[in-house]
Amino acid sequence: MGFGYIYWPKIWDWLQLLHLPSLCHCTWSYTSYLAHAMSSPVGIMVVLSIMVILGHSAPFDPAVDCSGGVMCLAVYRPVCGSDGNTYSNACELGAANCASTKDEWITVVSQGACGKSLSEV
Repeated sequence: MGFGYIYWPKIWDWLQLLHLPSLCHCTWSYTSYLAHAMSSPVGIMVVLSIMVILGHSAPFDPAVDCSGGVMCLAVYRPVCGSDGNTYSNACELGAANCASTKDEWITVVSQGACGKSLSEV
């Protein structure tokens, strides 16, 4: 079993968010090629690099188990949290939820830094 199979479910979720087939004229073999590429560490690094270049970060699911920590990509796509703080991306906001001892989840109030919406930037 290849290295990629360990990380496949999470990475596959991220890739579906990328809508890569809509960015190219992909054939039916796109999925099988992707599955093959993801079976090696190099394939995983290539896919993650593409995600960073395209500016995608992993979404944060409030139901995630925080016991193992949260790993976010270093992508600057600021969001304003319900606590009034600006987070570098939605995943970082989610990591703050994991680190918080409060009973209430921080949610995304708006895209962009607090006090500015993306239309103002």
